[in-house]
Amino acid sequence: MPAPGILCVIPHAEAEFPPNPLVPHRVDLQPAQNYGILVGVPDAAPEDRLGLDAALELVKALQQAARTGGPLDVAVGVPDSDLDPAQGGGWPAARRIPAELVRSVLLDPALRPDPRGLALRGAALTGVLDLQAAELPCQLGLQLCHLAQPPNLERAIVPALGLQQCHLAGLWLDGARIDGNVFLDGLTATGEVRAPGAHIGLQLGLQGATLTNPGGDALSLDGARIDGNVFFDGLTATGKVRAPGAHIGGQLGLTGATLTNPGGTALNLDGARIDGSVFLDGLTAAGQVRAAGAHIGGQLGLTGATLTNPGGTSVTGATSCNQLRDSYPCLRPLLYSLDVVLPPTVTTGQSTAWRPTQEWIAYTLTGLKTFGWLLTALLVAGVTGLLRRT
Repeated sequence: MPAPGILCVIPHAEAEFPPNPLVPHRVDLQPAQNYGILVGVPDAAPEDRLGLDAALELVKALQQAARTGGPLDVAVGVPDSDLDPAQGGGWPAARRIPAELVRSVLLDPALRPDPRGLALRGAALTGVLDLQAAELPCQLGLQLCHLAQPPNLERAIVPALGLQQCHLAGLWLDGARIDGNVFLDGLTATGEVRAPGAHIGLQLGLQGATLTNPGGDALSLDGARIDGNVFFDGLTATGKVRAPGAHIGGQLGLTGATLTNPGGTALNLDGARIDGSVFLDGLTAAGQVRAAGAHIGGQLGLTGATLTNPGGTSVTGATSCNQLRDSYPCLRPLLYSLDVVLPPTVTTGQSTAWRPTQEWIAYTLTGLKTFGWLLTALLVAGVTGLLRRT
């Protein structure tokens, strides 16, 4: 016997659907054999409780959205600029969807989803979206949605995940496997976003996101594996951003990001392996930036970065240049200067091992070197008498 609360009948995916789930309509009850499990949500607030007909229509709309791959927009006619997911707790009842219904639809064994998966826009999900250890048959995408409690996808298997421009109380992806992309661009989280030990098959995006967890971890990627690129450009984080022991198969971008954890660690990349380049250009960090034992396969860019940590060390990298991979030569400023001005036949190897990150600087050095040799040639010719006044 289900507990009191939201009681709704979940139709099987083969049931007939109304032509447009976004247009108000009435769904007549079908024969009993067309319906599946009965769901109870005992902790729902009175204003979030649905009648049987309303719940049935909502479930059918969710199923149709998953089956067709078209987004279920519960804020039709409301432009993105007028949707503030942070205020989603006060949205009208017509835009509230019990998270338990989303879970039930996604885990319905009779569901035959479109490869584009289930997409929602402008919804306030009530209750906990609990997909712990679940294997989803399709990708899940939420846009401009409000989730008052952290979604739980610990140890879940998901084709792809998107929570763009959503407002969350946190996100749990511990040990999850997402075969495709994870796009959290524009996300606002008031609790920890955590994915330790997670495996993401393609890219991870948190561009323009705002993560707030003062005194704690704003983002935790301890031991995570991301096979593609990681884009955190424009990220604003209050609390630690952690990725010790993480493996990033592409590049890591934190261009223009703002990380704030004064007196503590703002960014921890200890033991991380980034196969591509790391771009921290324009980064503003209040707190320690750590990369002890980290491996960076490409370039490290810090152009225009501002790193401060009052009373402590701003940057820590415990690996000395002598421990760089393949006995890579350390940067020696004096030898590099000689290498730049000496003829190509005389080299210290510095200019081939190290080069400026900005192309214009490299071109300028080449031009100055050419001009310098021209002047030298004229001087030698004048001294030796090869060049005389006629």
